[in-house]
Amino acid sequence: MAFVGLSPSTSDRMRMRLAAIQAEQRVPSLVVAAASGGDPIEHISIGKADFQAGREAGPEVQYRIGSITKTFTAMAVMQLVGEGNLDLRRPLSQGWAGAPHDEISLADFLSHGSGLQREPPGRIWETLRFPSR
Repeated sequence: MAFVGLSPSTSDRMRMRLAAIQAEQRVPSLVVAAASGGDPIEHISIGKADFQAGREAGPEVQYRIGSITKTFTAMAVMQLVGEGNLDLRRPLSQGWAGAPHDEISLADFLSHGSGLQREPPGRIWETLRFPSR
């Protein structure tokens, strides 16, 4: 991927700040991208994505992101609500064919107030053996 790039002084300042964050937070690696008008202009990678394999961090590395997806989902949902494109009080069944219960709203679902079971049956957290997709 070709980048237009930041000025050398801005890139150096970003790299120094990221190195400080990496050290302060004790994280193995960081990958940060800068964009302008939706187009990437530069990326800065610090550290190892995989210490055992000696693999450097970089924009091509796919990290496991775990629970942070909840934050992204919440932000996207609230942007849709703010734009008037989504109503949190509307029953899920109005937009989701086959919704498990007609009366559950999106707000109920997102706030864990729906009463629906989150995890599949079994002892997955004790065994760490998860069902296949």
